[in-house]
Amino acid sequence: MLLINFLVTLNCLFVDCYDPITCANISPNGEEIVFGSLDHSGYAFHKDAQNVLDYCLLGHRDKLTGIDFIDQNHVVTTSYDQTVKIWSLDI
Repeated sequence: MLLINFLVTLNCLFVDCYDPITCANISPNGEEIVFGSLDHSGYAFHKDAQNVLDYCLLGHRDKLTGIDFIDQNHVVTTSYDQTVKIWSLDI
C-alpha cells in the first residue's frame, strides 16, 4: 500500500507542472522512483527526498514509452523517437 501512495503522490505533484506520466518504475532496493512523461523527459526521485527532483533525464525528441532500472545506478528509457538511452545515475 505504501508503494501505491508514493506513486499517487508523485502523479498529483506533477500533473499541473508537466505533461502526463507515461511510464514509471521503482529501483531494485525500493529507494528511488523514475518516471517518464509526454514532455519527452524522465525524472528520478529518492523516496525520502520530499518530492525534490534528483535527476531530470533530457535528450529524447518524443514522449517516453518506457523506463526501467538496469541496476541501482543505471536507467534505460525508450521513446517514440525510436531511440533507447541508458542513463548513469549517482543516487
